[in-house]
Amino acid sequence: MFPPSVGPMALEQVFGDEDSEDEVDDDVADIEDRMRLNRFVDATQHEKLLMHLWNSFKRKQRVVADGHIPWACEAFSTQHRQDFLQSPELFMYVSKPFYYHANSLLN
Repeated sequence: MFPPSVGPMALEQVFGDEDSEDEVDDDVADIEDRMRLNRFVDATQHEKLLMHLWNSFKRKQRVVADGHIPWACEAFSTQHRQDFLQSPELFMYVSKPFYYHANSLLN
C-alpha cells in the first residue's frame, strides 16, 4: 500500500531511541542555501550558482576533510561538465581553481 519510505511507522520506531531530527532534507537544505547565498551583495548570479552547486554536491557526497578535495573536485567537475560547457561564465569561475590545483599552485 505505502512505499517503505512513506509508510506508517512501526511502534518500535515511534517509541525507539533513534531520533530523525539529525537527518538532512536535501530539498530544504538547497532552499536554505539559495536563500543564504542570495543575501550576498558582492557576488554575481553565476558565482552564487557555482557556490550553490558546490555546497549541494559536498553535502550530498559528505565532503568533510581537506583530503577529500582532490577527488571531490574531479567528481564535481564531471557531474556538472555540461553546466560548465553551456555557460562560459560558470566555466570561467570554475576553471581557475582547477588550473591552480593541476599545476600544484594550491596545497
